[in-house]
Amino acid sequence: MKSTKKIKDSWLVTQYREGHTTAMAVLVKRWHLVFCKQAYRYCKDTAIAKDIAQDAWITMLAKIDTLEKPEKFGSWGLSIVTKKGID
Repeated sequence: MKSTKKIKDSWLVTQYREGHTTAMAVLVKRWHLVFCKQAYRYCKDTAIAKDIAQDAWITMLAKIDTLEKPEKFGSWGLSIVTKKGID
């Protein structure tokens, strides 16, 4: 099951890079709650966790072309959220 999710994430990242903006909307739908929960672990405040996740999405959008392995989108995104949560 996890490999299927990685394949879908990889495909969505590739589609977004090719100009299909709806692919990012699907990634957001799939990952936003996970990213919010990760951020919450660091701040213990729901509103701040949402802000951290939003800031992480902005960073991910700006750096999506630097992601060498699109199948690693989830762990890459979580690492960005974690860094922002620590800051």
